Amino acid sequence: MHVYDNPVHVLTNNPEFPDQLIKLSDYSDVTPHNPKYTLIPNVDLNLYSRGLGTHHLPGGMDSSSRFIKVAFVLLHALLIISLVCYSFA
Repeated sequence: MHVYDNPVHVLTNNPEFPDQLIKLSDYSDVTPHNPKYTLIPNVDLNLYSRGLGTHHLPGGMDSSSRFIKVAFVLLHALLIISLVCYSFA
């Protein structure tokens, strides 16, 4: 049996938890905000959709993909809740 300190408060059955945390680093550029367009700096293009910062989140139903998606959603939901609660305090 393994006991882990779990800073993301998410767990799936496979792969082992340390490997899940390492896999999170593959998604360090994912954001709930629209990314800044930098491919061709002199061309002004409108982004066609909201949430494009999450475009690279995995879409599968495998345990590793679920871990990444739930960790992202949980973290950002908790940030929004804390901001809303703080603004009413």
